[in-house]
Amino acid sequence: MRRRFLRPVWGVAVLLLLLLGVMAEASQLTILHVNDTHGHAWPFDVSDGPSVGGFAPLSTLVDRIRREVESKGGT
Repeated sequence: MRRRFLRPVWGVAVLLLLLLGVMAEASQLTILHVNDTHGHAWPFDVSDGPSVGGFAPLSTLVDRIRREVESKGGT
């Protein structure tokens, strides 16, 4: 009895998902990933080179990418 009830329910669910996929607008998703920032919140010096790391340059980069995405109509 239960199987006969669930089969139409699954059918309707799949049909709704297919319809939602067809009706959905195309969109773009921008994902920024930062890895291994532990202990590098502030810039540090490397031998024979400028300071690297820190959250200030990262924030600048994120702001630049955010403006670029918004200029293309993204949010």
